[in-house]
Amino acid sequence: MSVFRIALVVGLAALLLAAIATVDHRHKGRVENAAQEDAWYCAHGRPAACTDFDEVAYEERWEQRELAYRVTFFALGAAALGLAVVGFRRRRGGTRADAGA
Repeated sequence: MSVFRIALVVGLAALLLAAIATVDHRHKGRVENAAQEDAWYCAHGRPAACTDFDEVAYEERWEQRELAYRVTFFALGAAALGLAVVGFRRRRGGTRADAGA
């Protein structure tokens, strides 16, 4: 497998991770909105809406996932870019120092 193909696969993995993070972020928003709505109804006379949902703990778990998404995305992006540079240099026949010697 050529370096360009590996760079493409790594780049696609970064894009897939970004899509997964986006879906996860939207899900987090829906869960938090539903929890806030339940808390409002619980506070205003509907005990059936009362839950033991811990919004602070949920937000902390999201922040941990978000950090992991960001670090992994940037690592994959940097790897894809680095592999693409290596592929271009190989295709050109080496570095400029090699061409002058």
